[in-house]
Amino acid sequence: MAEVKETLVRSKRKNQTKELERCKSIYGEENAVTIDRTTKWGSPFAIGKDGTREEVLQKHQAYLRKKPDLLRAIPGELSGKVLVCWCWPDPCHGDILAYLANNPDKIEEFKQGKNPMKGKVQTTFGNFE
Repeated sequence: MAEVKETLVRSKRKNQTKELERCKSIYGEENAVTIDRTTKWGSPFAIGKDGTREEVLQKHQAYLRKKPDLLRAIPGELSGKVLVCWCWPDPCHGDILAYLANNPDKIEEFKQGKNPMKGKVQTTFGNFE
């Protein structure tokens, strides 16, 4: 099984539709998956309105843990894909999606509130415990 690219394709370009098309032309139509707020993979939490970046990432992780259908879909829908997000160069909820897609055996640990990423993407999640 091909692994998700750990580095998310991120862009602050205003025309996100064109950026997605560019990513699809580079990585292949079937390989680029948008994970922004307009999709089921997007975080429902906004920086500022819902807290700091770190707080929003924590809230998204708690939200994701309560979505068993979404967690089950990660390996089948995101494994081997390039995850396209617009929050570059900052840490983003896509980092956890990429990690879980690359490590489906860790989804159960994650669901139980454990930190399977500890020591792996610590810089992305700051004080994530």
